[in-house]
Amino acid sequence: MQLTKEQIEFLKKQHIHICIPCYGGQCSESLVTGLINFSKYAFAIGMNFSLQTLCNESLVPRARNTLTAQFLANSAATHLMFIDSDISFAPEHIFKLILDNKEIVGGLYPKKTLPPDYVVNVSPDAIDKEGHVKLVDGLIPVSRLGTGFMLIKREVFEKFMVAYPKTHFINNIGLDPALDKYMYAFFDCYITNDSRLEYMSEDWSFCSHCRVIGVECFCDPVLKLNHFGSFMYPGDPAQLYKKMGVDMATTPSLKPKIAMRQDEIADDSARLQVQPDMDALKKYLEEKAAKEQELKNGNIAAK
Repeated sequence: MQLTKEQIEFLKKQHIHICIPCYGGQCSESLVTGLINFSKYAFAIGMNFSLQTLCNESLVPRARNTLTAQFLANSAATHLMFIDSDISFAPEHIFKLILDNKEIVGGLYPKKTLPPDYVVNVSPDAIDKEGHVKLVDGLIPVSRLGTGFMLIKREVFEKFMVAYPKTHFINNIGLDPALDKYMYAFFDCYITNDSRLEYMSEDWSFCSHCRVIGVECFCDPVLKLNHFGSFMYPGDPAQLYKKMGVDMATTPSLKPKIAMRQDEIADDSARLQVQPDMDALKKYLEEKAAKEQELKNGNIAAK
């Protein structure tokens, strides 16, 4: 991946906090290789990053929530990058997600099956009348996305904490008390509050809660990730995208942010066990915008 001067300058302003849940303290050789190669490139261009792992936590949702709290406690970090310990990636994949500049964006990796298969949940608004997927800035809008290779901006969690105060929980596992204010069930399994009684995994649950409060999720179709088990399941979703009608060379990109269908948002909202406090979120966003405007005005005056 050849980076332009402008892209390098943008990357240098970011701080990526990489979080890896390592059950049993284990991770694949390809993950270690990917991290080493990424660190070499990051050091070369002057981009800051930090690494956080968590061992021997058998409860995956709690592992992700703990790692997220540790990320939030790192005030310098701008993005959380989840990478599962059995994912193989190239260093440019992380840079690509950062440059996508979306609140939530990730890559597809194959299920541990032969022949390779994928789970992709395209947002209904991204499908045209012919059933083809329309890209937004070269990305696929999705309603659900796995956290195995996902980049999330800090502001997503800040909005989540304001909108879902009832998801705050007590640190009862001996973590640093400094993390207490960040202990939220960002990633939590639940059974949908409707007749379908669908069991939602912690990653899909996170996406649903975020979409209800206006945070969009995207999948980058350029990434080719591998998934390791007792066998390496090679990943190349090109055939999947072809079946979906996505032609990377000819599919038009929608420049404006795609608008989520209101009925879909309402459907997601009705299924949540914990409803967001939209008034609190609105107040928070208004106050944040006012502060940013004050800083902007101050900088202009100083110049």
